[in-house]
Amino acid sequence: MSYTFAILVIAAILVFALVNRYWKKDKKNGKKHAEEDVIPEMERIFLDKVSAGSKMYGLASVYDEYDIMMLKSLFQSEQIPYYFEFENTSKTLIGLPPRAANDTIIKILDTDYDDALLVLRKYIDNKSGADSPARSGSTQDSGTIEIFKKV
Repeated sequence: MSYTFAILVIAAILVFALVNRYWKKDKKNGKKHAEEDVIPEMERIFLDKVSAGSKMYGLASVYDEYDIMMLKSLFQSEQIPYYFEFENTSKTLIGLPPRAANDTIIKILDTDYDDALLVLRKYIDNKSGADSPARSGSTQDSGTIEIFKKV
């Protein structure tokens, strides 16, 4: 009887040790994947290049969160590294703030400035074209994006 109990205790300890080991391993791998998912690929490339010494410019200020979402998608598809500074401010400062209080600033690398400006201008032109039936009832206008001059 005592041998059976001892074998059961040893088996329980081994099972607990194995489960604990695999759980910690999965947890460690899960943290690694979660950190990679927090920063999108083009933002990570942007931050790596800036930390390596690349020059960056403010391309534009954007107020509307839908514009932010679309521009991120366009820059990602064009493989243009970007960073949207103060992106979550519009979600924290609610109400009718003064102009530019909640704006998100689009940061672009010097080498990608011309391509990013072209993508941004095409987006503004397509957004402001009101001949499309899908846009006839839209309340969005191109006044939510202000392009900066490169200095």
